[in-house]
Amino acid sequence: MARGSSPKVLLGIVTRPNGLRGAVVAGVHPSMLDCLSKGLPVELSPKAAPPFVATLTSAAPIRGGARLTFDSVRDRNASEALVGAELRVERSALRGLGTDEYLEEDLLGLDVVADDGTPLGRVAEVIATGANDVYVVRADDGREVLVPAVSHALLGIDLDAGRMTVLAEALEYTQPPEAK
Repeated sequence: MARGSSPKVLLGIVTRPNGLRGAVVAGVHPSMLDCLSKGLPVELSPKAAPPFVATLTSAAPIRGGARLTFDSVRDRNASEALVGAELRVERSALRGLGTDEYLEEDLLGLDVVADDGTPLGRVAEVIATGANDVYVVRADDGREVLVPAVSHALLGIDLDAGRMTVLAEALEYTQPPEAK
């Protein structure tokens, strides 16, 4: 199985109930909101109960993530029991991903090299800024490089090879943390 092709994708985590009729608020990465559609089967993994699959009946962006309702979660008690539950979906069920669009989990851990072949580190974090994501690349010495997720800076992603190639002139470098 190629990198990034795991069968289930983590969408987010339920953070709190919302209202009396079973709705929940889930911390969901903004880029995943387009993938949430009515009828999507979602695996819910509560902390104190076995995982189960529920069908998404509504999804709307809300401060702190997304407000979600499911066919089998109908009251406040049921939604309270889901706090802390992971939300996973089958990768094949996701809609809204176009060509040259990747899930955060596909990018984390990729080796990053500059266009001249200089190794820069690995993708350690993806920051959603509103305008475009920024990839935080961390080298072994603690130095970080910020890569804007824009076409002129990002030259290529090869998930099978586990590699991202970036334009060196488009990067922002930080200093390594000082030794204490």
